[in-house]
Amino acid sequence: MDATQPDSSISAVPGARTEAERNFVWNAVWFTADYVAYGVATSFLNQSTVLPTFVSQLTDSTVLLGLVATIQSGGWLLPQVVVAGLVAGKPRKRPYLLRAAAVSRPIYLALAVFIFLVGAGNPVLLLAALYVALSAFAIADGCLSVAWYDIWGKAIPPNRRGRLLGLGQILNGPAGILVGGLVALILADPALPFPRN
Repeated sequence: MDATQPDSSISAVPGARTEAERNFVWNAVWFTADYVAYGVATSFLNQSTVLPTFVSQLTDSTVLLGLVATIQSGGWLLPQVVVAGLVAGKPRKRPYLLRAAAVSRPIYLALAVFIFLVGAGNPVLLLAALYVALSAFAIADGCLSVAWYDIWGKAIPPNRRGRLLGLGQILNGPAGILVGGLVALILADPALPFPRN
């Protein structure tokens, strides 16, 4: 896009640019906090390290190991095609975001409780629960991401979006390293045997 032309997503709503500028600090703080909190939370369930390690304790199947990343990527991306058409043009996006978040956010907590209660005695049941939870989380999170990015795009002025996303990623880096260290300590603790760790 030519830098001299106004951003159509902003200029389509009269006064949106000044409102976004006026509320920038508030919006920037909360969007960055949400971005970092989400990054830290998902670091505990990393699709490249933590979840494949969990699956490898339950099965030797490389197909089931690879299914972790497939479910997370496909489950997150594919629903966006449908949801984008449903959400586009709606005056309010937050209800879509909140409904999907109400489904996605408690899923991993419920999975953790389930794993803790079932224990290692039933690997088939644990794998089934993991893949159901992964699918539900990825689909719901993919659905809410359409509304999240739309709201973010309207709340953050175009000339500040890159810096703000960069800041979120810079904060996520060290936080992810700390989470990785914490995960290593938890996995090494003999008082927390598999799968309770």
